[in-house]
Amino acid sequence: MSFVADNAIRRFFIIGRIWGCVAEMIDCLFLSRSNESSRQQVRTQLMERIREISAGQKPRLAIFPEGTTSNGRGILSFKYGAFEGMTTCVQPVTLNYSNKEWGYCSVWSEVYFAYIMSLPRSKITVNILPPQSAQADDTPQTYGDRVREMMLRESSSDNKLLDFQHIHNPSRTHNHIGAILDRHT
Repeated sequence: MSFVADNAIRRFFIIGRIWGCVAEMIDCLFLSRSNESSRQQVRTQLMERIREISAGQKPRLAIFPEGTTSNGRGILSFKYGAFEGMTTCVQPVTLNYSNKEWGYCSVWSEVYFAYIMSLPRSKITVNILPPQSAQADDTPQTYGDRVREMMLRESSSDNKLLDFQHIHNPSRTHNHIGAILDRHT
C-alpha cells in the first residue's frame, strides 16, 4: 500500500531522508500543501493512480481525507479532493488508539518523532468498515459526507467517535489540535 504524503517529510534531518526513500519505494504521491500547482498535480496523479489500481497495475492507495491527524476521539471534517474522480469504491478504515496521545502525534518533525518514541506502548485497533461505492449522482462532497457519516455510525461502541465536522480544522501544529479537541470532548 502506498500513501498520499506531505512533501515536507523529505526535508527533515535524517528521518526525512529515510522516510522519503521508503515513501518513494512504495510509490507514494507527494503533495505540497502550500502550493496550488502541487495540489493540482496530485489530483491528476490521483486520477491516474485510480485507473492503475483498477487495472491491477499499482498497489492500493491510503488517503487520509481529514488532511491531518487528530486525537483519535473524533473525526474532523474531510477534504473533498480525496473523493474527486472516485469511480471505484473506497474502503473506510478507522484507527482507535488505547493511548490517546498517539492519535495526534506526528512524525513530521524530529521533535514529534522523539515524542512518539518516548510514549508507552499503545494498542491500535484497526476497524475495517464496509466498502462504500460512489453513486451516480454523487459529488465529491456527498460521497465524502456519506463515507464520513458511516465511519461515525459504525465506530465501536466502546470507543465511539465524536463528530468534529463543524470545528474548523486546526493547523498541523498538534498542540492546537489537542487543545481544540479537548475543549469539545
